[in-house]
Parts: sequence; structure tokens; C-alpha cells
Amino acid sequence: TNWCSTTPDSQYGCADSCSESFVDCDGIENGNSLVDDCGVCQQAYCYDYVSHEVNFDFPCDGPTEMMVMPDDPSNPYWNSSCEDAGYGLYFQDILNAGECEDYANEGGYIWDGSFCDADLHNIVPGCYMVGNGVFEWQDNCPDNECSECMNYCVSYVMENYGYTEEEATNWCSTTPDSQYGCADSCSGVDFICGTGDSNQDSGVDVLDVVLVVDFVLGNNTPNEDQLCASDMNADGGIDVLDVVQIVDIILGNRGFKANTAEILINGSDVKFDANGIVDAFQIKLSHNGPIELELTDDALVSKYRTVGNTTTLIIVSPETDDLFTSDNHYIIEEVLAATTDGYINVTMDIPLDYSIGNAYPNPFNPTTNISIDLNTNARVNISIYNTMGQLMDVIINDNLSSGYHSYVWDANDAPSGLYLIQTDINSNISTQKVLLIK
Repeated sequence: TNWCSTTPDSQYGCADSCSESFVDCDGIENGNSLVDDCGVCQQAYCYDYVSHEVNFDFPCDGPTEMMVMPDDPSNPYWNSSCEDAGYGLYFQDILNAGECEDYANEGGYIWDGSFCDADLHNIVPGCYMVGNGVFEWQDNCPDNECSECMNYCVSYVMENYGYTEEEATNWCSTTPDSQYGCADSCSGVDFICGTGDSNQDSGVDVLDVVLVVDFVLGNNTPNEDQLCASDMNADGGIDVLDVVQIVDIILGNRGFKANTAEILINGSDVKFDANGIVDAFQIKLSHNGPIELELTDDALVSKYRTVGNTTTLIIVSPETDDLFTSDNHYIIEEVLAATTDGYINVTMDIPLDYSIGNAYPNPFNPTTNISIDLNTNARVNISIYNTMGQLMDVIINDNLSSGYHSYVWDANDAPSGLYLIQTDINSNISTQKVLLIK
């Protein structure tokens, strides 16, 4: 706070912003200049509404003068170096992609790159700010068979079928010319988006599935081409829905698609039951310590990744109802099940599982810690008794959510001696002894 309040704005502090005076973009203390949407510092001016002359003799106190602020709607200079072209702000004074990139970088904006979609957007080639601080250079595509086909196809599909530009580009680039797409015309051009060829080896197979699963788990980060090839549903990201679309290319129709699935837990085994084919599961687990998992081998791909106390696993095209096995204590935080039709409804039949930590310290004076870990919601009562069976204290008596819970018994008012901590979890009772020594 001290640094920010005493450091000038020009050095990334807030001293100027927080002072009674400030310096405008022209470097004038308490000045009236403002930066417009085109990044140009514009001045206020005095306007004589009789002579129609402009001057800068502030404070504009002539009998027929008025002050015009930089962003006043009547100020013709505001945003005069750029214009709204419908697609974005067009900077007509910037003449090439290099200047556009320099302008973006020098102004602290985002440079998105050069594109050849000017014809598609019905705009003149030039420098555009297309979003909140996002700059790009738009030009006309080269005059060749592929670009002509893509320009027509994308426009037609968007206008007649309600596709987004990204969806239309994906459809046109992957559909053969004989089916009114442009795949043949663009066969010599690197159109890979939505093909599923994530490793770009000119084929789609299980290696692509493994790579995409690694992308979803975070084991690898896709480059731009890999992201484009893996994003099968053209939603701008990679997830388990893209995985199942790639699998569909490899395996074809596997049968009737499920629309519901239930997760079943039996001891250390986790299985599922569904009313049809489930193409993939993505399951997130939380746990307080290390975890060991054995995933099913009866699947096209099964992998998991642990980061801290969270493990995410993906099982693709399971051939049996087995998912995974673990002897460790964990909580199932989330289950996503998907087919080529999208995500399906998932329910869970989770029997109560819990662990009760040993009270510590033991012996103690005057406080000891008690902890429980629940895999699902449960009714919990933790009470303290003396050796005569008399109730000394109730630590907790409430409905608790799944997860780790820790409590402290303060025995400051109790005499030295042996005590019993009774823990009741959904009528499952356990007892441990603690020794208070004062």
C-alpha cells in the first residue's frame, strides 16, 4: 500500500491517481486531455459559437466561447484516426501488418496475428481492434482455388444453416468437394481443424486419442495446430466430448448410446451401470494423502493424473463395467460421462466410507485434536465420557458434508484422568481412549 500510494502512475504506482492533482496524457497537471479509443491523446479546446473559431486560450472565458471536452459528441477529432467498420475499429493510418503489431505492442494491447479473411467479413484490408484491446491485421486471401472455395462455402453455410464462422470453416475444410465442401480444393493447404489428427501424422488412430487425453488431463499442452485438430466440436477448447468424437472416427458406431449412467462402489471396486454404450468417463477424486489407482485394462485408453490432493482419470471406450480400483480413502468430486451425442446424466450409489484419526496429542494437557474424513454426507456426533459413563462434553452433533473435518477438545475444566471419545457416524459407533495429565 505504501509503495503504490507513493510511486507515480508512470512507474506503475498510483500516486498520481490518488493525489488531488493529476497529469493528463499531454503531461499537463490537472489537464483536460484524454486518450481516445484509437489510442490518440486528444485535447479539449475553446469554441467560439459566433465566429466558429477554435483556440486553446483556457479557461474559455470569452463572451461567446464554450469549452469542448475531448470526448464530447460534437468533437470531430475524437476517434478521428479510426472508425467502426462493423467488424471492429479500423485504423486507417496504419498501413501494414508490421505497423499494426507495433502499435498493439507499444500500447500494451493484445496482438492476435495476421489473417486473410477481409473478403469474408466484407471489410477493407487493414489494422483492426476486434475486441477489448485485441488487434489483428486483415487482408484478402490469395486468389487461388482453395481460398475461393472456402470464402464461398463458409459464407453459404453460415447464411443458410446458422453455423458460426468457426463451425462453418471446420465443415468446409473437412468435407469433400463432391459434397459441396472444399477438402479436395484445399488438399495442398494445411487445413487440419477438427480432423482429429492431433499428432498430425495424416491419420486418425489411438495415438491421437492418447495425445488428446493427455491434453485434457494436463500432461501435455497442445500447440495451435494440435488444438485446432483436436477441437472436434469447434468450441475453442479440448475436453472429453472431443475425445469421444475422435474415437467415433476410429471405431464407428458401437451400438445404442446411453443417456444415463450410475456409478457403483463396492469395497475398493468402482463400476458403472448404463442403459447403453458410454464412450468415455472423466472422474475427479479428492484425497488427503497419496493415492494408488488401478484403472481398467478393458478400455481403448485409460489414464490418470494426480496434482496435490486431486486426481483426474479418463477412461475411453470401456468394454466392461469396471472403471478402477483403489484401497485408499477418497471422495468422488465429479463424474462426467459422454457419448458422441454429448454429456449424459450420471448418478452415484456411494456407500458410507469414513476414517477417524487418532486423537493427538495423547496424553494431553489441556487440548487434543480429533479428526474425521467422510466420503459422503453423514450425521456425526462426537462426545466425551469419563470412565463412569458420564457425559463430559459434546464436540459436534450435526449433519456434515463429505470431506475432512477437524475438532479440538479443550479439557481445561476437567480433572486429570482417562476419558473416552465416542464417535457416532450414521449410527456407526467407535471409541478411543485419551489420557489427560495436568
